[in-house]
Amino acid sequence: MKVQVIIESGADGTFDANMEFIHNVPFGLLGQGKTVSAAIEDFYNSYGEIKALYQAEGNECPELEFDFKYDMPMTSIP
Repeated sequence: MKVQVIIESGADGTFDANMEFIHNVPFGLLGQGKTVSAAIEDFYNSYGEIKALYQAEGNECPELEFDFKYDMPMTSIP
C-alpha cells in the first residue's frame, strides 16, 4: 500500500516526516531530524521498529510504500 508522508519544517529549524492517517493501518509513523534526510531516516527507523514489534508479537505488519511530499518552500530544504 502506498501512503503519503508530509515533510514539514518546524519553527525551531528541525524537520518532521508525518504519515497520513489511513483507516486500515493501525499505527502512525513520525520521523524527526535537523535535516530533511535525517527526518526521513528517522521515519524509516520508526517503520522498522513497528515491523519488529509486529513480528515479535507474531503478527503481520502492513507492507507500506512511502511517497514523500514537502509542505515548505523548496528553497528551505537543506
